[in-house]
Amino acid sequence: MKILVASTATDIYCEQLLIAFVQAGHQVGLVSDPLNKTTMLERTPDVPILADVSVQGRFDTQARDQYAHHIETFQPDIILTYTTRALNLMVLAANKIKSPIPIIGHRGALGGLSFFNPLDWLTYFNHRVNAIVCFSRAVEQALILRSKRKRLPHLLKKPKYLTIYQGCYFLLENSSVLDDEVFNFSVIANDRPIKGIDLLLDAILLLPESEIDFKVNIYGEMSARLVDRVKLNNRLTRIVLLHGYIKNARLKLSQAHAYIQPTLAPGEGFGNAVAEAMGFGLPVITSNV
Repeated sequence: MKILVASTATDIYCEQLLIAFVQAGHQVGLVSDPLNKTTMLERTPDVPILADVSVQGRFDTQARDQYAHHIETFQPDIILTYTTRALNLMVLAANKIKSPIPIIGHRGALGGLSFFNPLDWLTYFNHRVNAIVCFSRAVEQALILRSKRKRLPHLLKKPKYLTIYQGCYFLLENSSVLDDEVFNFSVIANDRPIKGIDLLLDAILLLPESEIDFKVNIYGEMSARLVDRVKLNNRLTRIVLLHGYIKNARLKLSQAHAYIQPTLAPGEGFGNAVAEAMGFGLPVITSNV
């Protein structure tokens, strides 16, 4: 089978899937953003990169036309997209050249979709998308529930939504030994407001001193403002460790006793980090959004 894969970014699960395709004897052609190329060559050397396509947005006409070109020249049996931008542009590209090739999307977040959002009708609710591979059963059930409420035939056609995720246990082989000297929380997030890092810091400052017997390890890029906020506060300096961006931050979950996901708004929802933490057997503290 020939599989055309389009993505503006990849993670370890996408990479594992592509490696499995190649090992199973399928012919894979990856169309990826140039910024993602170095990581892909390093971690998936056996997956051929068909082309570099820089994507500037959901309606990037140049990227759309390049996608259309690769559909026509590669002539795949199926098209697999791994990000919302790639899915949006691939739908537009297929429509432009009137290609009947099945398009498969991917969905990792539980929230962030709405029938009232026109952009979602260009991707996950579009009749041209044949199937959605879901990161978890929670995502699959949420999509099915939304579809049933609207009673739209093309959304209820089986198997529209599929969960093929098998867990995070392959990560455990390379994990570190847990340090039991102090109770450790882990957080994998960047400094976008929706991630809720400021809220987490506020909560730490509200705790009585007698209850401060833990560390909070935050993995991800932080702004100078947040770095200064931690450095200039004695309590935060003592408790919060900002590790910055590191590759394979998920492996650090084995050094934690619990995971915190202080998400503030719908759109983040049930993300990969929560499932990864659960895969390591960690209790998860998160917001109900």
